[in-house]
Amino acid sequence: MKYLSLLFLLGVLVCTVEQVVDGDDGGGPPDPPSYDYEEQEPNDELENAQAITVLPVWTSETIQGNHWLPADLDCYWFFLDPPLGVETISFNLILETDPSIMPKIKLYQSKYNAEGDVTGYKHKGTWVGEDGYLTLLNFDVEYDPLTNNDLLIELIPWGRLRDIPLPDDSYLLDFWCN
Repeated sequence: MKYLSLLFLLGVLVCTVEQVVDGDDGGGPPDPPSYDYEEQEPNDELENAQAITVLPVWTSETIQGNHWLPADLDCYWFFLDPPLGVETISFNLILETDPSIMPKIKLYQSKYNAEGDVTGYKHKGTWVGEDGYLTLLNFDVEYDPLTNNDLLIELIPWGRLRDIPLPDDSYLLDFWCN
């Protein structure tokens, strides 16, 4: 009787196994990668920076963009809205692009006049990567609701950039806050 029960149990287990094939949808092409944001032109000056999202964001989000040769600045704008009482936001980014580029970024915050109009930009820092990579971790962005309420990124495909097409002219910019 024990053997019969064991054979029955074994038969039930064998019959309930399903074959699962990862990513097989009948032979069609794979789905294209999806990103949280895609670059939209014109965004080549701080004055026409592409609005992205409200910071802080606690999980990594990705912007996909393209460098247009010989040089293409790309600017992105983030509004700041941290929890009450917070005076700095810890911002992180990782930029990955063609290895022949030494990517460069500059961070800014808007300057305002008494009427609340943007009158210019405060330069917060410049960073240069190498071999297509740039990492910035734990950069403290000042916040107050009237004078330090945004963050702008100027992305510059810099150094060793040539006037011939790149094998891959796209970049991925991942960002998040701590």
